[in-house]
Amino acid sequence: MFKKVTLISFIFFFSGLSAFASCVIKEVSFDGYWQEEHHRLYREILNEPCSALEKANQTVIEWHENHGFPAAKIQSKISEDGKVKVILVRGEAWVWASPENQGKTKTKKNLWPKITGIEEGKPFSLSEIKKAESQVLRLGYYDKAKETQLYKDGRRNRLIPVFFMKDRPVNHLEGFFSYSSVDHEYSGSIEIALLNMAGTARDLYLEGETGLWGRSLLLKYKEPWLLGSAWSGLIRGMIDEDSLTKEALLEVGVSRRIFEQMELAILGGIGNDEWRTALEVNYLTLDRFILPRSGVSMDASMIIIQKRDSLENALVALTGKGIYLIPIYTKGVLRFSFGAGTLLPSRENHELEDLFSLGGVDSFKGYRNGFFRSRAYGYSECMLEWQAANSTAFQAFYQPGIYRARAPEHGWKEINSYGLGISQYRDRWNISIYYAMNLESSFLEGLLHLNVKTLF
Repeated sequence: MFKKVTLISFIFFFSGLSAFASCVIKEVSFDGYWQEEHHRLYREILNEPCSALEKANQTVIEWHENHGFPAAKIQSKISEDGKVKVILVRGEAWVWASPENQGKTKTKKNLWPKITGIEEGKPFSLSEIKKAESQVLRLGYYDKAKETQLYKDGRRNRLIPVFFMKDRPVNHLEGFFSYSSVDHEYSGSIEIALLNMAGTARDLYLEGETGLWGRSLLLKYKEPWLLGSAWSGLIRGMIDEDSLTKEALLEVGVSRRIFEQMELAILGGIGNDEWRTALEVNYLTLDRFILPRSGVSMDASMIIIQKRDSLENALVALTGKGIYLIPIYTKGVLRFSFGAGTLLPSRENHELEDLFSLGGVDSFKGYRNGFFRSRAYGYSECMLEWQAANSTAFQAFYQPGIYRARAPEHGWKEINSYGLGISQYRDRWNISIYYAMNLESSFLEGLLHLNVKTLF
């Protein structure tokens, strides 16, 4: 008896499944408050199998979840002749309340609406949670302690987003030392960064460098949400001199996030004998700040340099650089990077201080800082990083590059750098050592780069 009942059940199940599979949508009618764009969505699935209905319903539900109706539901009624009736029950409309943070942080409570980008009173949107978390973590000030929670204020139909972000140690003191075994020359620098000062999201950077090749002093300051807007104010100052040139520059500008992972900055400045206008773009999707394993980082800039002694004597400097990380198995990371720059118009009589200063860990690693001056350059780099433990990484890299030679030489010159490195990370400090060489010298005629960084 049991076998007979089971057999009949299977027959009915597969018969129903077969009937649904052969069902074709011939007509769609609507009940409830619908958007015109959703009418078009259902018209596009006419003469499609009835299985397409589920995807269309889910699209409409997600739209309502992101437009103030988190409890929206759709009921579908399908007749044998292919007529479909979709009934939308939107539920109550909800708006955002002011966001809160329950993590341990020094950040002022009144800043969380600006930090997250969630505005009180705007229609609720479920997608805003992920976007807000990404925006908060991109600042680098915080770690995510647990998932964001939503709480209802039923009296006012408000949803309160509660984040659990805790402060991470981000202030740092960093020392950098380079030594050339060829020239027996050295350079050293110290950088201090004070980030999210007193919980106000203000940032200050100070950097000084000195050595037998030259010396420099750099200052950067960011004032967030200038005059209550989404723009941040920027101030930069720089003094740089070596045996051949001496340059001073002061820039003032604004910056803001224009997309989820992109930031735009506009600056104007004055130098020794020039005016400057700069447009900068930064794109960042790295998965973490310490030993990242995947993601992209890109920077691009366009700087217009106008000489004060002649309105016709103007230059445009275009630069770009980027990093692309690919994880390999569980411990390896393959890092591709590039950098390029050019001066327009391209000519050979540019003043020395206008040329790009190349060399060191930021460009051609096998040569000391400022070893080259050029009006155009480009390089690419492939680095294999093996993260042997959570706190240690070994690196091997190869970096081909080209640059435009200065008179009396002409044309493009090709150079190649390669080397090894090791980075050791601990709770509040890290140390990195690179030994970089170039194909024009022997193995013992390399450049030693030592970096020590401590967080506080």
